[in-house]
Amino acid sequence: LQSCRRRIRPGRDNDVSNLRVIFSTGSPLTPEDFSYVYEHVKDDVLLASISGGTDICSCFALGNPILPVRKSELQAIGLGLDVCAYDVDENKTLGAGVKGELVCRSPFVAAPVCFYGDDANKSKYRGAYFKDEQPGLWFHGDLVEVTGSVGVSGGLVIHGRSDTTLKPGGVRIGTAEVYRFAEEVPIVEDSLVIGDQIKKGKKTGDVRIVLFVKLVGDAVLDSDIEEEIRSSLRSGASDSHVPAL
Repeated sequence: LQSCRRRIRPGRDNDVSNLRVIFSTGSPLTPEDFSYVYEHVKDDVLLASISGGTDICSCFALGNPILPVRKSELQAIGLGLDVCAYDVDENKTLGAGVKGELVCRSPFVAAPVCFYGDDANKSKYRGAYFKDEQPGLWFHGDLVEVTGSVGVSGGLVIHGRSDTTLKPGGVRIGTAEVYRFAEEVPIVEDSLVIGDQIKKGKKTGDVRIVLFVKLVGDAVLDSDIEEEIRSSLRSGASDSHVPAL
């Protein structure tokens, strides 16, 4: 959708009268993606952002045709799935508006029971989804936020994979948040963000954000473009999202 936003107008150039639902998965949708669909694809389509996995043959959060569509949100938690945002360090469920690990607190029918070729102790299976410190909790590896827009049933915002989360100065940041505002700068075609651990000085052990960008055409990165990218991140997200390099 992000690549389509700049040049494709499906609603103008095609007959979309029979289009009722668009499903999206694989990466978080930004608010701009929602705006694009309703402005340039179809204004009464159900844009259903969904998240789950081939491994569970299901969705932890998904669309619901009887609920409103809200920008950035997956409309509701899946039926029969005891999903929450979870603080691993404090070992507790988090309330609305707080980012945490996507966890399923109760067994569910669609859960796989083993990996093919695993050992008798199911070491690979248990290592993929469970933690010894929190027995019985299924960790799916996403950084999420329950908004409470439909009470305990959702909605849900996914900020990216939890194993790609950055923590500069102790502030937890999903990489998707950095990509969103970096790539809103017109001259940025693509980007890659990493966390670089500081090895010297007063901030030893902390993480700094390093952002690599691919620019459109033959454009060359200079101080003006760097400042435009930093400004986009600062105004769209926060000072903590601004890369050190």
